[in-house]
Amino acid sequence: MRPIRLQNNNREWRTWEGFTQVVEEFKEGKDWKECHNKVMALREVLRKGSINAIQEFLCAYKLPQLPLFPESSGQSEQLASDGWKDGICGYFDAIEAMEFYIKLGD
Repeated sequence: MRPIRLQNNNREWRTWEGFTQVVEEFKEGKDWKECHNKVMALREVLRKGSINAIQEFLCAYKLPQLPLFPESSGQSEQLASDGWKDGICGYFDAIEAMEFYIKLGD
């Protein structure tokens, strides 16, 4: 996912807002909260780089999609269904940061 833009950009999904939105969904979202093993299973599926493997993961866990990125980039749907955009995974960095990420203010 790196590099990450600190300011939003309507042509780029790799922003701080997107990163924090996905991390917070993994940590607090109804489909992911307290499901560490599910998140680690997703990480392994993403390593395969296969859209079919991601679709199988979503089906196995009865999930409609992966966590969404902000809609401003127009790429959120592809990332949420495929996990990858132009050879870049949208979720590795967020999964790795979950353990030490602390939300600062609103």
